[in-house]
Amino acid sequence: PLDVSIFAPLKRVLASETDIGSRLDSGRIQRVEWTKMYIRIRKKALTSSNIVSG
Repeated sequence: PLDVSIFAPLKRVLASETDIGSRLDSGRIQRVEWTKMYIRIRKKALTSSNIVSG
């Protein structure tokens, strides 16, 4: 299922990155920064091997 093979890794990496980002800054991440982070993370998490395994 896609929710396990694709979106679970995306969610895990995104949560980790937002935790790191909120600790380094004032606790809040601006929408623009979150979007840049999501684009970078999406390239890591949405790999062809994850898509094929789903």
